[in-house]
Amino acid sequence: MRITKYIIKSFLSFLSVTILFGGGGCSVYSTFPQEESDSWISWNPKDPPVPQIVAATITEASVDCGLSNATFSLTSGMNKEVYDKVIHRLNTRGSNIKPMVSNVVGVHTTMIRVRGFRAEVDVVVPDKNKNPVFKTYYLKRKTVGGFVVVDRKVWDLPVEWPKIHSAN
Repeated sequence: MRITKYIIKSFLSFLSVTILFGGGGCSVYSTFPQEESDSWISWNPKDPPVPQIVAATITEASVDCGLSNATFSLTSGMNKEVYDKVIHRLNTRGSNIKPMVSNVVGVHTTMIRVRGFRAEVDVVVPDKNKNPVFKTYYLKRKTVGGFVVVDRKVWDLPVEWPKIHSAN
């Protein structure tokens, strides 16, 4: 009898800890642009944490490239509401980064991958000669304060400036 109570108490403790620290809530797992349009799992890019991830990446990429008055474009499928939320996030960071209105040198997001507490954002940015360079920014969610860029990789791939996708 005592062993049964111990097993039940241990199982309930384990279950409580699992639910409290990661097993109970929904974890964002999405890619933009959406890879599968008919998937039963969908995530709206205007919902957190996507605007925060994008704003952190754009801010970091513009600093890395030395762009003082940077402009940005988002990947295809992002609507005006997503742009507005990203702009709001950029403004709260004290940034003067604006959306692109024409194909100019700036930060072009091409793909966003969110995997729970980690994210990756692919961008095309200018090098020191204003030639396009493909980079991936890796972000991690802090316990307090949201997502921050923790690493970046420059890919040695031929790349052209992407087409600007306007807010749908």
